[in-house]
Amino acid sequence: MDDLTNVTVDQQLAAHLYDRYKAGESKSQLEISEWGDATSHGARVTRFWIQELGIDTRSPSKLATERNALETQLFENGIVPNVRRAILDHEYLVLRARQSAIKAVKDYNDPTSQLRTESFIVGMTIAWSSLFQAIMEVQGRDPYYSGSEGNRLLEGGI
Repeated sequence: MDDLTNVTVDQQLAAHLYDRYKAGESKSQLEISEWGDATSHGARVTRFWIQELGIDTRSPSKLATERNALETQLFENGIVPNVRRAILDHEYLVLRARQSAIKAVKDYNDPTSQLRTESFIVGMTIAWSSLFQAIMEVQGRDPYYSGSEGNRLLEGGI
């Protein structure tokens, strides 16, 4: 920083520490020498530089960089990862119905389960409800309607 007329003491310190960092000193060494702090592992000096100089020395992890590159390749090739936000509502409802039905059958076939019948009934109810909601979604119908008192009810009176 050449012009020191409008520079605060903290900005001068930040510039000095940044010059030492560029010369090869580690962030942890800078924190220990300046603040006697050996616990922040470079985070304190990084925050200080961002605040005082507007310089961000953070870099993404190797894993995050690789994941982002793979996601980019998938999207460029027209492949959408199987996540909730990437699929249509009715597709999600069909998946949920299928998973609920499979879970219900697994629970019913488990001889050690104590609530076999009840678990089966609940799981299949969720499966059928999800399927009916998916059908209504595809048809463009709202599964809710207003009752006589103005409250919102599912079709079928539930």
